Amino acid sequence: MAMGEAKSPEGIAAFLVALALAVLPLRAPAATVMIWPIDPVIGEGRGGTELWLENRGAADVVLQIRVMRWTQEAGSDVHSDQDEVLASPPMVKVGPGVRQLVRLVAGEPLPRDRERAYRIIVDEIPAVADRPEEMQTATALRFRMRYSIPLFVAPEKGKDKREPAMPQVSCRLIDQGRTVQLANSGSMHARLADAVLDAGQETVPIAPGLLGYVLAGSTMEWAVPGKPATTGALRAKVNGDAKQVALGACKPI
Repeated sequence: MAMGEAKSPEGIAAFLVALALAVLPLRAPAATVMIWPIDPVIGEGRGGTELWLENRGAADVVLQIRVMRWTQEAGSDVHSDQDEVLASPPMVKVGPGVRQLVRLVAGEPLPRDRERAYRIIVDEIPAVADRPEEMQTATALRFRMRYSIPLFVAPEKGKDKREPAMPQVSCRLIDQGRTVQLANSGSMHARLADAVLDAGQETVPIAPGLLGYVLAGSTMEWAVPGKPATTGALRAKVNGDAKQVALGACKPI
């Protein structure tokens, strides 16, 4: 889709289901902001992409948009400041029923040997200022709602330019079988859902619905519910697949 063209917000019911999985409000108040797409990607050979914000409420909203570098270290997500991908504009006031385009632009060519991951943080700020730019000089900001949306910069394809980037996930059981450790040696992320561990005569659900992400070249860990597992094979839906796929045996260490 060309820069500046709006993706149609038709099919709102399907959108809201996906939004519940990928856009995570961090506080309880009802959201008034619709965000799409929920899975933006800066494709191979592209210098940016776009994000649309729509105010579904009855009053103005002031939104601050930041892009954070997303890495995974020691089995945890890490978000850090960066200047590789920028949001333009970084702050907007959006009236009721209005849609606002935000461009996500790579400031300079990025290495494409492996997918790069970011998080778009959209904070809804009480509209105490007449102009959005006045909010940038405020000494303290109070957030009403925060949304976190994944953003990926696609890697280059294989040398023959036909081989797509893929996740390559392997599994181990650690902490005496109380934890599943997943390592992704592939060149793109793995988004895992409905993960189960086939442990002998028993099938152990690791998490219903979205389990989480394992970024390219990263390792993540999740607890095994119930009693520790001594062996098992992991199955999960990967990157939106409708059916679970086998991710291989989980070797105990």
